[in-house]
Amino acid sequence: MQLDVVLRDTNHAVTEMVNYEGSEPSTWTDRDVERVLRRILLAIHRAKHPGSDEEPAIALRGLSWIVNPFDEGVCDRC
Repeated sequence: MQLDVVLRDTNHAVTEMVNYEGSEPSTWTDRDVERVLRRILLAIHRAKHPGSDEEPAIALRGLSWIVNPFDEGVCDRC
């Protein structure tokens, strides 16, 4: 899937690919969610550090999630 990453203090999105060869999301276990979240966090790292081959250790300390309805688009003045 394509993931659009908007980094803090920027006003543009970087598109990263996140691939997961697991089952359908409706049947995911906690382990599936962990694997997908890890791939998303690594995509954010790649967007923040383009060209880096480093794969950092991942530790989740908190999560802020914002969802916008696709049919309304993303508000750039909200």
